[in-house]
Amino acid sequence: MIRTRLITLTMFCAVFITTGLFPQNGMLTDSSAHVFVHFLLTRNDSIKQFIKPGELEYSKRLGITYKGVWNKALISNDIDDALIPQISSGTIVPHSIITALEDGYSRLTLTFSGSPAVREYYFDGGLLVSPASYYARSWKRIESAHFVFMASNPRAINAYAIRKLERFVDSMERRLAFSGELRARLREKKIFYFLCDSDEEIKSLTGFSTMGMYYLPYDYIITTYNCHTHELLHLLINYKLQSNELFTHPFFQEGLAVALGGRGGKESGVILDMGAYLQTTGMMDFTELLSREQFHSQDASMSYAISGLYNRFLLERISQDAYIALYRKYSGSSAAFDKMIIDTTDLPERSTWLQYVAARLRQPDIIPANEIMPQSVRLDAFQISVAGEYYRFETKGPILINGSPDRIGHPGKKFNELFPGKKYDGEKYAIIASADEVSVYNLFTDNLIAKYVKCFTLNQQSVPESGGCFRFLVKKSVFDAEDKIITQ
Repeated sequence: MIRTRLITLTMFCAVFITTGLFPQNGMLTDSSAHVFVHFLLTRNDSIKQFIKPGELEYSKRLGITYKGVWNKALISNDIDDALIPQISSGTIVPHSIITALEDGYSRLTLTFSGSPAVREYYFDGGLLVSPASYYARSWKRIESAHFVFMASNPRAINAYAIRKLERFVDSMERRLAFSGELRARLREKKIFYFLCDSDEEIKSLTGFSTMGMYYLPYDYIITTYNCHTHELLHLLINYKLQSNELFTHPFFQEGLAVALGGRGGKESGVILDMGAYLQTTGMMDFTELLSREQFHSQDASMSYAISGLYNRFLLERISQDAYIALYRKYSGSSAAFDKMIIDTTDLPERSTWLQYVAARLRQPDIIPANEIMPQSVRLDAFQISVAGEYYRFETKGPILINGSPDRIGHPGKKFNELFPGKKYDGEKYAIIASADEVSVYNLFTDNLIAKYVKCFTLNQQSVPESGGCFRFLVKKSVFDAEDKIITQ
């Protein structure tokens, strides 16, 4: 059932407020919808009476707040400030559409004549809830030490990915120097991790076409990746700060998340290696990213790589307190954020940065293997041997490697993408080689964990090939320490 109504800014609101016509346990009504919209347009704190109590608790559970935000639960779904004066003057007129949904839920859709803006709000028994509460209400729930996982397809998550996320949280608690109180609260209140199985699902939960995001109103991770450490890092730094401005310069916000958490589908080492190449060759310099406008005008694959490497540099060269101070300094209101330019005098000497970049280029995860090493172990269609800190591979085709102790009985998205129609037998790693590239994937997380690309190296060296067999070395640290890639 759908009901459509035109709303004026003050229509009936005084009557509804004084007579107590707030939503109780029934469906959202036209009357309560008018009051709700009025509170939205006037930034009235009484809107809390429309929010389901449990939802407010979720929004507040980690203690994260933002300066100047009138209602955290409505971040990213509020009415834009620019529309308010036009609505008040009647230049733009809001219209409401109430749609009855299953299980006692309803949806309020606001459209605005004269504006393309659209806002949607979900209600349970007349009380506001997040879209995730509605769409994920019947998803499978799995709990671990720090997480509550909600998965529409339980097969998409595995014990290995959960353990990897747990280890990441443990390591970030140490790196970001969480207090004992913060550590205890995180274990008690949990990180809610919604694992979506399709682009349509994540758009329903977030309102955006994205592969994953940190959903600020409720401190949720909503993603299509079962081990999305980039978005998790966004949450953890905000948790460390507890209170901060809503907007942070992307050089620090995205740079930090890349430095420690990679970026959707790629672990940090892959992206940071790209950053080192870009900086060394002069294809991009970090000084080209010091304003918000500059940052967003660049290709994201380049700006994220450079800023990620620079933030890793900062984390390894200055104190943790000094880094946090920088992160706070370059956070601000929307107006300040637009004009924000990073002052290079706040940063280390350029020569120190360039030395750091050069050192990274000297330690690649994958390098071509020029010499043939006769002593090797043959495993199916490839050969492997140990070469110091590296494993040396010779292969005519893709390599699949079992890891221990984990084996999962169903393929992830990356396996099906790389090997369509092939039977999955619990393999953990896939290595794909050609004359121009070598890629190493973790099939339990669907992440690219190491990559060599000829055109992104200084010497432009191809992967050596003889008789259709490609030869290359992969650093041992690319693989999990517990995995026995080779036994000699």
